[in-house]
Amino acid sequence: MLHSFGPHFSPFNSFAGAFRADLASRSPKPIDIYEASLETARFAADQPNDPFVDYLTALVTARPPDLVVAIGGAAGQFAQAHRNRLFPSTPMLFTALEERVLRPDSLTTNDAAVTFRLDLPGAVENILQLRPQTSNIFIVIGDSPLERFWMQEAERVLQPFQSRVAVEWSRSMSFDQIVDRVAALPPNTSVFYGLMVVDADGAPYEEDRAIAKLHAAARVPLFGLFESQLGKGIVGGPLLSTDSLASDAADASLRILSGQRPDQIKLPPLGAGPAHFDARELDRWEISESRLPADGVVLFTEPSLFKQYRWPILGTLALILAETALVVALLEHRRRLTRTKSALSVS
Repeated sequence: MLHSFGPHFSPFNSFAGAFRADLASRSPKPIDIYEASLETARFAADQPNDPFVDYLTALVTARPPDLVVAIGGAAGQFAQAHRNRLFPSTPMLFTALEERVLRPDSLTTNDAAVTFRLDLPGAVENILQLRPQTSNIFIVIGDSPLERFWMQEAERVLQPFQSRVAVEWSRSMSFDQIVDRVAALPPNTSVFYGLMVVDADGAPYEEDRAIAKLHAAARVPLFGLFESQLGKGIVGGPLLSTDSLASDAADASLRILSGQRPDQIKLPPLGAGPAHFDARELDRWEISESRLPADGVVLFTEPSLFKQYRWPILGTLALILAETALVVALLEHRRRLTRTKSALSVS
């Protein structure tokens, strides 16, 4: 497994964990997995890779792999560039990358690809559907080569929205400046979390930590792209499932390892699934569920006080009713005893 940014960067880490688990559970025999990370992909695209190539050469010479899985666009481009030296005859699977990052004509007959498709206009439409008052979208994105590519692509595909919303980008900011900006955004703004590998200062940020800080500082709602972000601070919408992508990649890997030709494995790019939302964020930002799509799924619903304490409440009510019945019975017994005494006195 060849990583683009290291094992701790989301959403790639969520994908890699699910991919390893799927392989281990579905393979009929043990699979020896070893991993390497192209750390320089976080920085300039022209960073020298010779020391890393030398390391991989020593690694694959001692332990030739049966399959190379390149995770993310940077890892895929590196594997293609150095293939003749490193993996001249080894099957290769390119995965965890968006279809626009991988050119179909760059694949050989010894390659397969499991990609996904991001619907950026759909993500903006989701924001405007849930918060029609939004007139400005602040897009959180870092400054790695991959993030620069996606900023240019997003600017292109979001041009039709220019008359509806203004877009502000975080690429030129340090992460601390991004947090300060999110804390100061006006109410008519929504935050869209794109990708944060490194900030403008070159400092790396893990997604969970970045989203947590932004969520704590935000005065406006936070939206995202991946299902793995739900429950961590984003409102929700049509989200891409890294678990589903990992399952598809594991299936393709097992087919290749069983002897199937990689170029015979054709899977359409994975798109976003049905919209999912975090009930706590809907409540926090006063977004009515009537604005959600008909097939939308609301998660993390807080139980009502009765549902949360149903059995203690029912137990207390039962005890009160029992005590009330006992008091009534004692009063009735006392009334009858008094009437009996009065009757005896009269006789």
